[in-house]
Amino acid sequence: MEKNLFNNCDNLSFLLLIIENFFGILKSELFCIQKFESLDEIKREVKQYLSYYNSVRIKSNVNKMSPIQYRAHYYQN
Repeated sequence: MEKNLFNNCDNLSFLLLIIENFFGILKSELFCIQKFESLDEIKREVKQYLSYYNSVRIKSNVNKMSPIQYRAHYYQN
């Protein structure tokens, strides 16, 4: 049986914390340092940032690996 993460208030609170943390990082690393001319430009930059965030950006809380590196390491062990 598949567990629904949204059925438990503790899980929902944790997910909201993660989302809020991500948007704070996105704001400080993208929106606070760059001016945008159009909605299309924003969409393009956010898409590029998500790729960077998930595959390149190092996270200190996952042994200084990118999320992709961490998942690969996790599944090898």
